[in-house]
Amino acid sequence: MIGVSATGTRRPLGIGIKVEHSNTTVLYAIVANVLGQLGIGHETQRAKLAAYGNPPMRNTMGIETGRLAVTVPLERI
Repeated sequence: MIGVSATGTRRPLGIGIKVEHSNTTVLYAIVANVLGQLGIGHETQRAKLAAYGNPPMRNTMGIETGRLAVTVPLERI
């Protein structure tokens, strides 16, 4: 659970994210995507998070083999 006291929200917001195998690269990409969709933070803050949103994937030799693309459909509950 990530607790967010966010700019642009009317009240504190809780975001729950679970990632199998505790993959922090995927977790950070999801968090950046969700916060961007919700418009949370200032433009400069979102720009700093953008690097986490589409990180390069590298093999054991450090060669970039692709990029992580995250799509998180949000729905109001």
